[in-house]
Amino acid sequence: DQDGDVTEVARALAVNKTLKGLALQSNKITNIASLADALKQNTGLEQMLLENNCIDDKGASLLANALVVNSTLQSLNLDYNKIGNDGVKALAHALRVNVGLQELILKQQQEIIGDEGAMYLAQSLCVNTSLKTLHLSDNNIGNLGAKALAKALQWRNKTLERLWLNYNPRLGTSALCALVMAVKVHPRLKHVGVSHGNPRIRDADATMLLHALVHYTHYDRDDDNEQA
Repeated sequence: DQDGDVTEVARALAVNKTLKGLALQSNKITNIASLADALKQNTGLEQMLLENNCIDDKGASLLANALVVNSTLQSLNLDYNKIGNDGVKALAHALRVNVGLQELILKQQQEIIGDEGAMYLAQSLCVNTSLKTLHLSDNNIGNLGAKALAKALQWRNKTLERLWLNYNPRLGTSALCALVMAVKVHPRLKHVGVSHGNPRIRDADATMLLHALVHYTHYDRDDDNEQA
């Protein structure tokens, strides 16, 4: 849909019960509201790909409102959009009550998510029981945000399996230490991506995290490399 008008797609999605995946990446979607409204009514869709669509905080908030109602969508890809802290805050709020979403991908937003956005998501992880994968690579997240995520995983969350924080160059040793502690006590966390594009992380720190992953989880290094 080259002009970004997804009205007809949304109209069909609202009543369709058999479609499992919807790929709308790189369409410059202009009416995300109609798609979000359809998602509130849909009961069959499991995966939605919306990367590279110039979705901003308002669009993210509309999708978040849909997630409050929808319980069947399992994967939402919002890579390469323009979502900032307000949009992330709305999505995090939705995760507090959503019981179906298993994967949220927010890699490389044009707006800065940073520590504030990571802290919103950390708060949601304290109560969310469905999310298994959270992708936050390339979002200018620093030690403060990463440590908030690690604390939530260490003390409250029991279900997340994969956390991707590659290409966040502000991450350093203190964040790595917190993540290592989370890996050691979390019952399911087995993939933590930090080894790519983070120059402040020393080889010794990365080795420490790898050691924890290998000895405390069923870690698959090939999977880590694939998600860089």
